[in-house]
Amino acid sequence: TAGRRIALATKAMIACFDKIWRSKDIRMNVETELLRIRVFSVLFYTAETWTIKKMDQDRLLAFIMRCYRRLAAENYECRCKTPNEQHREYRACSHKS
Repeated sequence: TAGRRIALATKAMIACFDKIWRSKDIRMNVETELLRIRVFSVLFYTAETWTIKKMDQDRLLAFIMRCYRRLAAENYECRCKTPNEQHREYRACSHKS
């Protein structure tokens, strides 16, 4: 059942958050709360009835970390590479952290 819930949560993540995670108008803490509410609620629906094996636990933890990495990567892309660009883009990027 863990594999099925991961698949459903992945669909929820892709369907609901592609535009939200790329938006520069939404703060990181709001994005994290949306992730917990929309994706993790789908993932752990009826989790109290599951029999968790080590492999299922590893798959669930890997999915959770993948979600957080994706969220962090979208925010990391806001950083610039050269010091001049960093100075120019500082105000646009600083509200995301």
